[in-house]
Amino acid sequence: MEESPDRPVQLNRSIPATADLAADVLRRYRYVLLIVFSGLYFLATFYRASRKLFWFDELFSLYISRLPDMASVWNVLKQGMDFNPPLFYALTRFAESLFGEGHIATRLPAILGFWIFCLCLFQFVSSRTTTLAGLISMLFPMVTTAYFYSYEARPHGVVLGFCGVALLCWQAGIRSSRKAWWLAGLFAALFCAILNHTYAMMLVVPLALAESVRSISLKRIDWSVWFAIIASWSGALFSIPLWRAARANVPATFFPAKLTALAKAYQFHLAPAAGVLAAGLVLYFLFKFVGSSGPAVQRPERPLEIFEAVAVLGFAFMPFFTFLLAKLTGAPIIERYSISAVGGFACLFGIASARRTAVGLGVLAVLILQIGSNLFDYSHAASIIEPSSSTALNTTPDTFANSYRMMEAAPDKGLPIVLLDVLEALPIMHYAPPELASRMVFVLPPGRDTGGELIMRGKQFYRGSQPAETMANLLSAHDTFLVQTNARSLYRLDYFIQEGADVKMESAATDSFLASVTFKKGHSEPASSSLQ
Repeated sequence: MEESPDRPVQLNRSIPATADLAADVLRRYRYVLLIVFSGLYFLATFYRASRKLFWFDELFSLYISRLPDMASVWNVLKQGMDFNPPLFYALTRFAESLFGEGHIATRLPAILGFWIFCLCLFQFVSSRTTTLAGLISMLFPMVTTAYFYSYEARPHGVVLGFCGVALLCWQAGIRSSRKAWWLAGLFAALFCAILNHTYAMMLVVPLALAESVRSISLKRIDWSVWFAIIASWSGALFSIPLWRAARANVPATFFPAKLTALAKAYQFHLAPAAGVLAAGLVLYFLFKFVGSSGPAVQRPERPLEIFEAVAVLGFAFMPFFTFLLAKLTGAPIIERYSISAVGGFACLFGIASARRTAVGLGVLAVLILQIGSNLFDYSHAASIIEPSSSTALNTTPDTFANSYRMMEAAPDKGLPIVLLDVLEALPIMHYAPPELASRMVFVLPPGRDTGGELIMRGKQFYRGSQPAETMANLLSAHDTFLVQTNARSLYRLDYFIQEGADVKMESAATDSFLASVTFKKGHSEPASSSLQ
């Protein structure tokens, strides 16, 4: 039987028609979809948060939030214990006061912040274009590096939440009859973002650029909007004492502003989403050339105004703004400081993908599949990689089990246990059985080590802090002790050998080593080493 020559034409017409029907269903049930998204988001993110162990950075958040009151928090921040403004610690303390200290409760501000960010992106995009575009924009951050910080007890997820609220309040405020309320929300969101992280002051830049374009198009200045934007920078006053402490305690070579850091920022944010971006490109060309006989493009009913597009593009260029701030001030810069760039790309990708409905639906399906695949991979992994430092973070307490067993098997139960690895010291002490934790001491290695110096300052200021000591004080108090380390810091045992100690490897397991170190009184020549 001969195929009808009109079959390809009918197929090309039926695909757009079916896609438009599916998009209409999404529009009619958009609130149901938001509820479903919220439920699944919390289930998946709570699961991730419950599994991931606290690591070096997060334990600073945890220990500072344990202090008796916010006055104590502010005091240790001014002395260089951490470099985040105080609101982040207030939010963490509040969450822990409601639910107790734990993996989920301590990370709850970030979990809620990222959820709010995604919902705000949906509303910002869908209110001006289509529901399909809004859904893609809402889900896109979950396949980027930004999602890691949704279950990280640091301020970045919280900043994203305030970023989304600020963007939404600005969009609504320039149109609503209740303008004053929306602008109050704009000011509060930007102000609170800056009180969580100093680099959040750069959130003002995309909105200021957008408002500048809007002023030109209106041929007048909307002073109320400008006041809300500019006044929010007053939150940066709280960062001045922290900046002074950072200048005093952090070397100039600590994450300096280099062009390489700027180049890496986009890779940092978007590399995990490469598959989704590639799928969108493939689908676009597929439907453009193969399905060209169908309706060419589904135009949004209410496209973004030019100043709204400038705001979105401004957020996409956030790495440039943070780089310039770091270059001008000499402040350290890490890729995650420009994390709000993900919001700009999410909006751009959502709007571009949904311009052709069939492409948008395909992208939406790929997004859902990748989110599910990422969760499956996470559930079967014993560790995940922290994006900024490439450090392997444990997702089960069993990771330290071998180290604890080796320590417990050592014959002398009274010897101190020296920890040499800066990033592993706090976590291994935090999760250790009490009898082992009481014997552990972090020793600051010779030379300049910013992370180690932070731990040493914690010895003085944290309530319930882990013990820490300098190498000189350790050697003056103990002739014999155990040393636990990993492959990354195994070389530091050479220091004891050079100082004349006998170093003997007691036991070893996967990336965990336990050695005994003995200094013989009156021993003048370098001792031999039994390291093998």
